[in-house]
Amino acid sequence: MSESSRRALMAPKILPVLGTHGGKFHCDEVFAYVVLRLALGLKAAGEDHALLRTRKAELIEAADIVWDVGGVFDAAGRRFDHHQRGAPVREDGTPFSSAGLVWLVFGEAAVAALLPAGSEAFAQKIAWTSMEAWCGGSMRSIMAWRSTGR
Repeated sequence: MSESSRRALMAPKILPVLGTHGGKFHCDEVFAYVVLRLALGLKAAGEDHALLRTRKAELIEAADIVWDVGGVFDAAGRRFDHHQRGAPVREDGTPFSSAGLVWLVFGEAAVAALLPAGSEAFAQKIAWTSMEAWCGGSMRSIMAWRSTGR
């Protein structure tokens, strides 16, 4: 690890760090980022959070929320990768994208952020209807994931 990376990791965090891979971007990490910004009430990168795009393991490990990189899915740890063995799959065996994994946790809050106050029940219905459509019309896999975290 370079000295500048070491200093950056040891410095007090001023802004929460949201991280994804560097290089070419894809729809799933862009959608996941939008969902996170909406759900967490974040503004532009640099204002109230830092957006980190890297494949450096030590920087990924230090980030507060990570998606589409890192080889780990752990919702409680705020890690949403879908490339590793054992990543969550839909009932039909189709793997979730990183955006789908982020949506499982933050989708309802993201929808609620777009609606007027008092629309929480409607936001929940929209979020779950969307996830049901993504999962081939079956909520069984979603409910299993929600109850077990995998």
